[in-house]
Amino acid sequence: MFSSEAFDIEVSSKELASCLSAVTAVIEKRNVEQTLSCVKLFVSEDKLCIEATDGSIFIRQFLGAKIQNESLSLIVEGRILERMIRGLADEFIRILYIPESNELLLSSISFELRLIALSPNSFPTFPVITSPVSFEILSSDLFDLINCTDFSLSKDEIRYNINGIYIYGANNQIHAASTDNFRLSAFNLESKGVHNNFAMILPTKTVSFLKNLSSASSGQEILKVTLHHNIVQFSSPKMCIVSKLIDGSFPEYTSIIPKNNDNKLVIQKSHLASAIERIAFITDENSRAVKMSISEKEVEISAYTHSKGKAKQVIEHKFFKYKGEPLTIAFQPRYILDILSLIKQADAKVTIDLKSSSLPVLITSDQLPRCLFVIMLIKIT
Repeated sequence: MFSSEAFDIEVSSKELASCLSAVTAVIEKRNVEQTLSCVKLFVSEDKLCIEATDGSIFIRQFLGAKIQNESLSLIVEGRILERMIRGLADEFIRILYIPESNELLLSSISFELRLIALSPNSFPTFPVITSPVSFEILSSDLFDLINCTDFSLSKDEIRYNINGIYIYGANNQIHAASTDNFRLSAFNLESKGVHNNFAMILPTKTVSFLKNLSSASSGQEILKVTLHHNIVQFSSPKMCIVSKLIDGSFPEYTSIIPKNNDNKLVIQKSHLASAIERIAFITDENSRAVKMSISEKEVEISAYTHSKGKAKQVIEHKFFKYKGEPLTIAFQPRYILDILSLIKQADAKVTIDLKSSSLPVLITSDQLPRCLFVIMLIKIT
């Protein structure tokens, strides 16, 4: 039990709900350790601070509050608190510790919740990182970086060094890449203040967590990124995230990016996407390949399976331009559809650079000037 003069503050229910939604996203849904299912509440510099962790990722959010008493920190069940606050009318909520019953009371005009308060002594200590290796990035740029690379992350349990996004600094640019050995995504961002000698591999869960947070932000929030050994910190005036990094070295990937693919197809995104998606519907588990036959006169998308049959669709010449020798390639349709889904403008142009029917192809778009994609082709039998 805590002291009687312990915890008494007022916060906006809407802001509290938003804060809890962000921090509880890190909590594992099936967590056997009670401490890691909790959030920690305390006051610092006239703000309510809420922390959560899964042991590998730590998050702290700062929330403006009217502070009556700030001498206590405590932990309560995180998901219960988040679910109860979610969707409440936008009004002030008083958060008060009741020592007689060892409860945290949250109350407003129309709502009351009492949660058993636990001691924070067993709650993992939030890491403090100080390092000369740091740089700044806009939350919108971080979202673009992740959005252009996270879909090609590997799920290979053996080659753990590709189970994340590789991010590094060189030539006043932030570079990012991911691969699952069948495709590669790469992203480059000009950044004059970037430290040119940093490198890290962000784990998949951290990638997903940062993507959700950056997409929910205004886009203009500046994040400071600090690295120290195998830990990285993302911080702003409103929040702080610390994550462990993946140990190991990311494979040298620039050498597999095609440099001299002489055959060039420039095609409208919407027509390519709809044709591939339609024809891919006839593929099955044993034969996922879709063929694309390309000439200066037409582009034909086709597929055949023993169990379902065959289908083809021809894209009219007015929707593409092709310069090169006639080629037929085969590919996993999802690999190209994942790329095309990033392009929001229907009439945007997609460029596919090809060398032969077997070598990797390079895919770019005028709508994604900072991104490039490489996919491996399937051998045509």
